[in-house]
Amino acid sequence: MSQKIILILVFNIITFLLISCNNTLESFEILKLDKPLIVLNARLVARQIPRVYIGKIWGATAKFPEETFYRNADVELFADGELVGKLSLKDTMYINPNYIIKGNVKYSIKVSVPNIGSAESEPVLIPPDGLLLSATYNTKITVESAGGNTVRNPCLVTAVFKKSSDVAAYSVDLIGYNDEGQLICGYNNLEFGRRTIIKSPCFFETATPYVDLLGNIGTFKFGKYAYVSKCIDTPGKEVKLFADLNSYGFTVPSLDPIKRFEIPNPINKIIVSVVAMSKEELELAKSIQLVEGFTAALSEPHSTYSNIKGGLGVVTGYNISYKILDIR
Repeated sequence: MSQKIILILVFNIITFLLISCNNTLESFEILKLDKPLIVLNARLVARQIPRVYIGKIWGATAKFPEETFYRNADVELFADGELVGKLSLKDTMYINPNYIIKGNVKYSIKVSVPNIGSAESEPVLIPPDGLLLSATYNTKITVESAGGNTVRNPCLVTAVFKKSSDVAAYSVDLIGYNDEGQLICGYNNLEFGRRTIIKSPCFFETATPYVDLLGNIGTFKFGKYAYVSKCIDTPGKEVKLFADLNSYGFTVPSLDPIKRFEIPNPINKIIVSVVAMSKEELELAKSIQLVEGFTAALSEPHSTYSNIKGGLGVVTGYNISYKILDIR
């Protein structure tokens, strides 16, 4: 087959794909805004202060703004329909340092920006407290090496958390520390695996916001994968997680090729956490995953989930239960 014929075939295939995804090639239109819209984004975490981002939106051909957030927004927080108070701008986020988000409470946020308009979130229920029932560890186990990786000091952690009808999904995580307070490593669930996640409706990829556990361990990112609550058929879900107490982890950052691979002091403290998520996080994840992958450019447009009236964005709720294990 000649090169010319191959080029013609490729051109025809591309043209067919474009036409099949759109009624006409003229259907591609650059975004035009009839009026400015408020973007309201917040992840409300129990036992932490509220943090809310009030952003801007602009057309694809418009000039990029010097700041992507509004400095003059009026932001109000409501708990179970009652006004809690106003939030004030700090850096790029609106906060209220005198209020702590509570579990099992419905929160909503109202925003107005002069000469722009207003927006309001639908009520979001924060999952209840005390979902992690127990966490234990066992270091008297043997693990065979696989893939050339040697397990020097194995530890198996068993966590049990309580199923709740007010929780859409759960993320289970381990974080290890040594005597010097160095963060050694975060560990995935044994049940998690990329192949399993793709095929199973019981797992989904979630956002990974930073979380501060009341200053006990500083700030960390919780897990990338979560259980969907409806797949849990027992009141208490047992999850087994594996850690290597002598893991290289993420410490000893150095350009020195020898120091970079030094083994830090063994882990002697493990924090076991269960992150409970509201239904909004699950709905957001579903809408994002519809267009994931290398074929996304040729897929039909999909609406991203939003629970904001009069604007764009999403407000989600979380509650984190955790236990600290001292390894001896």
